[in-house]
Amino acid sequence: MAERFDRTKARLDEVGNAITEKQAKKEQIERFLAELERQDGVATEFDENLWYSLIDFVIVFNKEDVRFTFKDGTEIRT
Repeated sequence: MAERFDRTKARLDEVGNAITEKQAKKEQIERFLAELERQDGVATEFDENLWYSLIDFVIVFNKEDVRFTFKDGTEIRT
């Protein structure tokens, strides 16, 4: 019985963590959408707030290989 309880408790913790991650992702998407709604048409110049709302991280391997990873997981290589 104790073993079953431990397995169930571990599964409950996994599900709780997954829910927390999904809620954080939802909030991130809502902030991103709010930033997009504030935009007036197409961006014609660099906007630092837009940049930070879109890009998760950038990895520079060398001058020919730069990778931009967006907050939705999309990656673009230059």
